[in-house]
Amino acid sequence: PHVDMGHSALVGVEPDVFLKKLNCLPVRAIHVHDFNVQTDHVLPFLGKSNWDRIVKALVDIGYEGDLSLEIFRTTQLVLGYSVELLPALYELRAVP
Repeated sequence: PHVDMGHSALVGVEPDVFLKKLNCLPVRAIHVHDFNVQTDHVLPFLGKSNWDRIVKALVDIGYEGDLSLEIFRTTQLVLGYSVELLPALYELRAVP
């Protein structure tokens, strides 16, 4: 099974709190994205999510599955920021 962590924020549950509750489920993939006022699918670090807490939650539950980057914005926006965000996204992937 897979889950979409960002949708929890739309119903008032912080993504890190939601992720900690996944510890008892056999989750193999998590759709990763950020959210803001206009949309719930923007690149991580460009929205309102607290990525320090999200990464800590993933480490705390020992998550070793896939992280699927899920964004729905214009290609221009994605390409304009993607190069700048690659180091941060790589660090997110490389958390022990």
